[in-house]
Amino acid sequence: MWLQRSRAWSFVRLGGGLLRDFYNGVATFFDRVCVRVGIQPSSTKQSPRFFRWLDLLRGVAALAILFWHYSHFYISEKSDMPLYFLFWPLYEYGDMAVQLFWVLSGFVFAHVYSHTEVSSKEFFLARFARLYPLHFITLVVVAVEQYINLKVLGSFLIYEYNDLYHFILNVFFIPHWGFQMGRSFNAPVWSVSVELLIYVIFWLTLPFVKCARRVTPLLALGGMMALYFGGAPAASFWQCGMFFFIGASLYLWADTALVPARTMIVSALGLTGMGILSVLTHMPLIALQLSFLPALVAIIATLDLRGVKVFVATRLGDLSYGLYLWHIPVQLLLLACLQFFSIDMSVTRSIPFLVLFLSLVIGVAFISFHAIENPLRKWIRS
Repeated sequence: MWLQRSRAWSFVRLGGGLLRDFYNGVATFFDRVCVRVGIQPSSTKQSPRFFRWLDLLRGVAALAILFWHYSHFYISEKSDMPLYFLFWPLYEYGDMAVQLFWVLSGFVFAHVYSHTEVSSKEFFLARFARLYPLHFITLVVVAVEQYINLKVLGSFLIYEYNDLYHFILNVFFIPHWGFQMGRSFNAPVWSVSVELLIYVIFWLTLPFVKCARRVTPLLALGGMMALYFGGAPAASFWQCGMFFFIGASLYLWADTALVPARTMIVSALGLTGMGILSVLTHMPLIALQLSFLPALVAIIATLDLRGVKVFVATRLGDLSYGLYLWHIPVQLLLLACLQFFSIDMSVTRSIPFLVLFLSLVIGVAFISFHAIENPLRKWIRS
């Protein structure tokens, strides 16, 4: 018996040594790459005031939703989408951007509020000023569009539950809280509405985050995972909370001199490998989301932690909320025009139509941010 235990312990030590050597090898390689491109591979760091790479990722995630919802143009086969050979990951997996948004939110909230003293009023006023004005404006725009569609075309487009009851749910920002009969009006806002409850939970846990930085979000994450995988009612809330506190845990894990950036890279590569394995073995989509999305955020955040400069416009992140909320109103307008003027729907499979759709949404989101969102947010917070 003693001999068997001794051999088992020898194997454990051997395995641990191999893993340590593998980690050191990859980490050393990463440090050499950093030196080559002019980045200091020091293990000590200070969190940047603004994560520009993550902001860019947020904008890309919003664009992914546009590709995912391109099927609203009555294209049944995804392979018929314009430039499918180039954008197939966005057409096929663009809906994962919702879970990515939640991870990014948790990361950014932990970054901002774990270092800042704010009152409850300031916290919730900031959330209201950022989210509600554009939500209400796009809700009214979609309501007008759907009313015109019903009168002129004889039916609603894209989403069918556009009655007074669902309008009231949307006014109170609870379109997906379990009271709905289905998707209504500007339906993508559902992912923002369920996140409101998670904001409250985050605020309640914040005092504990400040005294037990890395333990508290992990405990909250464990609770959310238990509720979600345990089959608790209102699964959308717990799924949102799960990804939100994954993001918060990622930040609070990275925001310490004890964890060098190269550790994040190696760990993220391991998670990415798990994500690839989940695809190859046809595991449930949630397995891919829980492995690949945190890995993606960790890798991109490391670019900010390393001080890598962004050579493309990062202001795309500013437009992310506008892109997310304006693309349905733009789609409704384009669909109504196609049907009213009896234009063949096959035009939506063309590259020029895709460019037109993306250009309109980006243009409207740009105007919205500078003429509506930013001024209203500043006015409300003042």
